[in-house]
Amino acid sequence: MNYYALICEYNPLHNGHEYQLSEIRKKSNCDGIICVMSGDFVQRAEPAVINKLARTECALRSGADMVVQLPTVYATGNGELFAKGAIDIISKLPDVKYLAMGCETDNTNALSILAEIQLNEPAKLKRILNANLKRGLSYAESYADATAKIAEKYNIGYDMSDVILSTPNNILCMEYIKALKRIGSNIEPVFIKRNNEASVSSSEIRKNIFSNNTDSYVKKYVPPHSYKRIHEENTIHPIDFRTYSDIMTYTMKNMSSNTIAKTVDSAEGIEHRISAACNNTTNYNTLLECVKTKRYTLSRIKRICLQCAFGINYDTISHITHTFAQVLGIKNYFKKYLSSLPSCFSIKAPIFEEYSNDIQSLLNIEKAAHNLYTLLTHNDTYKLHNRLISI
Repeated sequence: MNYYALICEYNPLHNGHEYQLSEIRKKSNCDGIICVMSGDFVQRAEPAVINKLARTECALRSGADMVVQLPTVYATGNGELFAKGAIDIISKLPDVKYLAMGCETDNTNALSILAEIQLNEPAKLKRILNANLKRGLSYAESYADATAKIAEKYNIGYDMSDVILSTPNNILCMEYIKALKRIGSNIEPVFIKRNNEASVSSSEIRKNIFSNNTDSYVKKYVPPHSYKRIHEENTIHPIDFRTYSDIMTYTMKNMSSNTIAKTVDSAEGIEHRISAACNNTTNYNTLLECVKTKRYTLSRIKRICLQCAFGINYDTISHITHTFAQVLGIKNYFKKYLSSLPSCFSIKAPIFEEYSNDIQSLLNIEKAAHNLYTLLTHNDTYKLHNRLISI
């Protein structure tokens, strides 16, 4: 059999995502597409615009054959951790031979070489990176500049590298390539260029959802079934961002600097800036703005805060020795594939006592994420272990 994997968030699923799924079908003779998708909290360290089960249904209706959840511990991490978790899951899916990636460049050879540079030349990268940081550049700018300078000896012009390294989708592709190489995987990357005519950015769609422009704007850029679920969920169970602000502010005010320092994304004394900001505000967005600098990006600060809320730290990550992933949904004709899955994939509600301590830690984080999401959406019917979505 010949299966493709796809790493996604679908926050929400829009026309560009459906285009990508259709391109996989069109350009390959695959027997199935399996999506590894973030749960109710995404890499931006925010609650997903609609819950993971609604997004699973949208993925299946748009062309996916099965959806597996990327555990929250990875889904709310930086690009490297996000990729590591997703690739670990994909590497254990039987008969997956290809990983489809959405990129924003035609020069995929250069993109692959840039990934190799970051993987194989860490000492040289670190020297240039540190020099850039001392000049006051942000970490992302420093890292991109260091990569681009080294790439010149591989006949990749600085400007070309700069263009490739300036878009989040390309950077994630590079993280996936590096993660595949770190584990010596034979899974082959397949690049699908983003169709900018088919969609706008997910962030622009989310902005209009929260501004209640679903009919006048969102409807144009998402498939009908995705629009239906977006409209339903945001009419009945919209995210209560005021509650989110209060919960996150309360959480951070009760965190010591030492505890903040142990989170996965903490470094360079950022815990002291966060603690100081907590003493001077009762609003989450204000707290974030107080901490943000050129070096400390908003996304990074939000990840640190969410990691505090869920108890995700270096100890959590270092003690994870086994993969665990929940199957969220599947096409009815594809259910035969379930029998081939190894035991690390859960199809029914997992029972804590059946798993080792590291898996129980992952499940505790999932429970924390679920409880927070249900509070934010005021949805008593949304259960931690709902039935498998099948269409």
